[in-house]
Amino acid sequence: MTGFPHGENRGYLRGCSCTGCRAANAAYKRAQRAKLKRVPAKQVPHGTRNGYDAYGCRCGTCTEASAAYKREYRARQQ
Repeated sequence: MTGFPHGENRGYLRGCSCTGCRAANAAYKRAQRAKLKRVPAKQVPHGTRNGYDAYGCRCGTCTEASAAYKREYRARQQ
């Protein structure tokens, strides 16, 4: 693909799957996940799947919300 610099996240977002663009996107996503995990505990949306998956919270309410979602998802797939 042309029209943008390869090896950048925006190349991947435009549909390029070359090694450089994929690596740049992976690095960007890694940085975003690390940033979310540094959020203070009282700002995490507790009791939600998002709190468990995106923020990495493992409190009882977030764990249960994630487990409930997974149970419902598996039930829908059958």
